[in-house]
Parts: sequence; C-alpha cells; structure tokens
Amino acid sequence: MRMIVLTFLLVTSCMAEVLRVPGEFATIQAALDSLTEGDTVLVSAGTYEETLIAPPLPFFLMGEAIADTGFSPQTVIDPTHLPGSDSLCCLILPAGSQAVIENLRFRNGPAMFPRQEFGGGVVNYSDEVTIRHCVFDSTHMGLWNASEEWGGTVTLQHCHFLKNPDGCVLVSRCHLKASNCLFSGRGFKLVACGDSSHFSGCHFRNNDRGYLLTTFGPAIEIENCIFGPYGPWAFPVVHSGGRGTRVHHNLFTDCQIGACVLRIHNLCEGDTTLVYNNEFRNNRLVMGQGITGISVSCDTTLHPMPFTAFIHDNVFQDCESTWGTKCVGLFAGAELRGNRFIRIEPPEYQTVSWWREVEPTLRDNIFLQTHYALARADQFVFTMADARFNYWGHATGPYHPTLNPDGLGDAVGDYVLFEPWYPDTSFLQSAEPRRALPERFSLTAYPNPFNSVVKLRFEAAEIGVYEIELFNLLGRNMGNLWKGPVGDVVEVNYRADALPSGVYFARVRNVIFNRPVAMTKLILTK
Repeated sequence: MRMIVLTFLLVTSCMAEVLRVPGEFATIQAALDSLTEGDTVLVSAGTYEETLIAPPLPFFLMGEAIADTGFSPQTVIDPTHLPGSDSLCCLILPAGSQAVIENLRFRNGPAMFPRQEFGGGVVNYSDEVTIRHCVFDSTHMGLWNASEEWGGTVTLQHCHFLKNPDGCVLVSRCHLKASNCLFSGRGFKLVACGDSSHFSGCHFRNNDRGYLLTTFGPAIEIENCIFGPYGPWAFPVVHSGGRGTRVHHNLFTDCQIGACVLRIHNLCEGDTTLVYNNEFRNNRLVMGQGITGISVSCDTTLHPMPFTAFIHDNVFQDCESTWGTKCVGLFAGAELRGNRFIRIEPPEYQTVSWWREVEPTLRDNIFLQTHYALARADQFVFTMADARFNYWGHATGPYHPTLNPDGLGDAVGDYVLFEPWYPDTSFLQSAEPRRALPERFSLTAYPNPFNSVVKLRFEAAEIGVYEIELFNLLGRNMGNLWKGPVGDVVEVNYRADALPSGVYFARVRNVIFNRPVAMTKLILTK
C-alpha cells in the first residue's frame, strides 16, 4: 500500500528535524527523549506497546498516513501489556510541552481495567495542546487535564472518542476548541470544559451515566452539533450558561432523560445566554421529574428577576413528558420568541411554565397540538406572563375557562396575558412529522438547470453533521454552501449570482468521518 507523508501545517525553524520511528529510533520514547524545540517525531504504522512522557518543549508527534484507509489511524499506542498497565496512560504532556499531535490511535486493552487512577489516554499538564485526526479507543479517560492552573487551551480537530468508560474529555479549567469531533462513551461527565470554549460540528452520544456536556464559566459557544441518543439517566444532557454564551443550530434528539435536555444556569448579574435555531425532537422523560427541552435558572435575589436567556426560533417537536413542564421551564427570566411547539404530549401538563418571581415574555410563538400551552407552576407566587401575539393553534385563541371559554386553541392557565385573536399569521409555519430515515443518502436539485437560485434537498440515511460543498468541472472547490446537523431532511436555497454559466457538482460530506455520501450535477445557465 502506497505510503504518504503528512504535510506539516505549521512552519518550524530551519534547524528543526524529523525523527523517524522505527527507522532512526527503535521506540517512540527514544525519539521523544532526543527532541529539540520544534522537532517532529514521525511514527510508521504499527502498534507500539509504550507509555510515553513528552519533553517540556514545543514539538510535533505524528503518525504516518496510509492512503485508502479512511478515518482510521494505523499508528497505535497501546500500553496494555506493560507491567502495571492498570495505572499507566498512553501519553503524558508536561507543562511547557506545547504539542501538536496528529494521526494516532490511543488504546487501552482489558488488562488496564479496573483502575483507580485517572487517565489511561492522554494526560495533559501543558498550557497548549492541539490534537488532530486522532482516535481515543476504549481509553479509561480520553483526554484529562491534570494541571491545577486555569486558562490553558486544548484544540481538537476531527478526533473520535470511542467507548471511553470514564469520560472522553475532562478539561474543566481549560478553553476547549473542538470541531468535527465524535464523543461517544460513558462517565459522570462525558465532556467538561472551562470558559470561552467553542464546539462546532461535533456529535455527543450514548452516555447513560451522566452529562453529555458540562461547561464552567461564561462565553461558551455550541453550534451545529448533535446531542443524542442519550440515557436513560437522571442528569441534564447539556449544562451550560454564563454571560455571552450562545447555543445555536444544534439538534437534540432521542434523549431519554430524568432532568432536562438543556440546562441554562447563570449568575443573573448581567448574564445573558442566547439559545436559538435549535431543534428538540423525539425526547422523552422516562424517570423522575424533568423537561424535554430547556430549563433556565440563576443565582439571584433580585426582584423582579431579569432576563437571563433569550430563547428564539427553536423547534420543539414530538416530545413527551410524564411529569409537569414538557418543553421549557423558567426558574429565571426569559424571552421566548418565534419558537414552534408541535405535537407535545401528554395533554395534562403545560408546555411552558414559570416559577418564583419570574415574569416571562412570549412573542410570535406557535403552539400546535400541545394541548396545554402555558401556565404558572409556582402556586404561591402570582407573577404574570406577557404572552400577547402568539398563535395557539386556532384563530379563536387559547382556551381559558373564564377569559376565553370559546377558544379552540391550546389551553393557558391563570396569570397569562394573551390576545385571543392574533391578526398577523404571516409568521406561521407547520413542521412535518419526523420520518423514518431512508435506506440511502439522496441529494436532489430543483430547478435544474437553473439560472439564479437552486433548491438542494438532502435526505440523510443516518443522523450526522454534514456539509454541502460546490465543485466545478475541474474539481476546484467553489465554496461551502451549508453545514449543520441533519436528523432527516434539510433543504438549502443557493444563489449563484457570482458564478459563470457551466456545469457544477454539489457534494454532501459527513464532516466527522470526512466521508462523501451524496452528489448531484448542477447546470447553471445565465
């Protein structure tokens, strides 16, 4: 099989060297011990039964890439058969190491379990580490930051964490920048990180022992990610919040919960979290008391309680709760605008509710087949919800036994200020029921040929994070048209004003597995 050497993406000094294993050094550790600043250790494919300790200086550690193997690094670090392996890890990064690691597979075998020690995969003490195209295969913990210092940065790109029994990434004191990664395992916290962390195009799934994601501190951004399947377990699926936090364009699906799907918790001292353009689909409360959508809370004694969350343009669909609030529970102030609540069960519980001194505002929301749309949950505090200008499922407005007994829409409780007849229904959109996934991926275009705008319709055979790319006849990438999570179908309108007439190809790629799944030819005529 033809070997290819990775192109090193970072420029090193002219004195930096490439140390090859096993060509020049018999072991990876021997090469690491010989490093000078900026050197690269390049390791051939194979399994290396080593536990590694890196030097405290900047360096590169890279496995050799092999063509036609897809996303499956062939350079494996596995200390399973070393003496005392149940207390060992694959790699330790000391303070000052500043490592860039690529194309490696870290693995723990059965002999490394059970264990009391943390680690097993990569243990980090450094302020900065970048890991790309790596697999953490059944390591006790995937990546654990052992430093007591706050503020380091961990960057993960196209990494897979698989079957990690005690967590995938635990870097609570660090800024975590993760893109196009898969986190699949178990643990009280599958992924934990500090302030100013950013997740894009990642998939979190399969934890039945705790959280999928927990963040500590403000300025978190979570975008274009998938959460689920999950559970059953009695913890929030995601716990986040803080000033400047944004959660948007994500898919929360097939979560079996006992708490809530997304918990937003702030200090309420000027903190504001934005939650927008997310989908909450097919989530179920299966134990305890919980919410199949969003719970908003904060630490405050302020009266009245301020807005701490803006919940805009989300879809809550085909979810079911067996207790109390079904979709959104407000223990702190929030504005709900432009959300869609569709087919929410059962009839006896409210879809949105508020507690304590909260005075929520609701505008331009749609309630369709939720049965019971909005009600106060705290029976000992008498604050009002301003719910004017929403659509309750019928032109006659929401049903209320005394204020609107002829209303044929979903019901509302007391202390709700509403307009029975909403004169403007131009914002209304209905959502289709989620369909069974097709057996094959499909990408179609209409009209085709087209002269200005084309609608691309992508049907996914499996839930994932996808990207639609455009190529010309020469194979040149003309740009990325769309990226995001897909639970069944997505439609994208593309305007080609800047392109000349000709033949193009639209291609859909699974960004986590870096795998093309569908393509169609486009003919642009002007």
